[in-house]
Amino acid sequence: MPSGTIDKDASVGKTTTGLSADLKGLVDLLVVQNKKLQEELEARIDKKCQQLVSCTIAPGVGGGDGNADQKEPKIDIVCLAKGDYIKKLIDLHDGDEEKAMNYIKNVGIATDFLEGDFRLIKKVYFDGRKKSEFPVRIKDYKRNKLEYLEENGEWVLDIRGEIVGKRLCENIVATLLIANTQFNEVIINEQDEDRKEILLDLFQINKTQAHIMKLLERKTQGKVSRRVAEFINYCAEVQAETGSLNNVKKAYN
Repeated sequence: MPSGTIDKDASVGKTTTGLSADLKGLVDLLVVQNKKLQEELEARIDKKCQQLVSCTIAPGVGGGDGNADQKEPKIDIVCLAKGDYIKKLIDLHDGDEEKAMNYIKNVGIATDFLEGDFRLIKKVYFDGRKKSEFPVRIKDYKRNKLEYLEENGEWVLDIRGEIVGKRLCENIVATLLIANTQFNEVIINEQDEDRKEILLDLFQINKTQAHIMKLLERKTQGKVSRRVAEFINYCAEVQAETGSLNNVKKAYN
């Protein structure tokens, strides 16, 4: 009989103490086996994760490990996750939160708000990346069918780009709302009335609120999706002609 298991016939007539000892031995064995199984599963998961494309939420995207000896370089693709862009924008401004919040403020009050939104999207998802590393793909020549990368690493088909446009706009809304909340706190805590008027004029919270309302409209979301698709198509043309995306910066910065 295997060690740590209970033979039903052998247990007949045993004392309570004897049975308890057997059960304790079985429990100890199961704990050990469960720990080994857990370690084995974790090892398998780690190995599988290393084989998958690196997929991280936008605010935490890195730039690869820079290992020149690696035979198969890791493709670092930022996924199109739900959430705000605060942390990512702070990272893109070298950790300077004040500069990042000022950038967000300017996006919120931009006269051409669609252009401001697109430039934010471009900064987060496209700048410094190859076309193969973009989280959105075009699936037909009319640019109506898109694919986007989900948080689980799967590519999801998006007919007419409705999900892509909606998610991008909602992420910008979340970003602007966080910024507006901080700006409001600064204004409320200001005791000097003259300075408070200056802050109100600086932050233009009402203008940002109007921008937010626009981003919640399906029409705006459709425009954002089409703008992204046009940019990706343009990148494909530039890369096909020149072999790189260096010239894209000149046209879109």
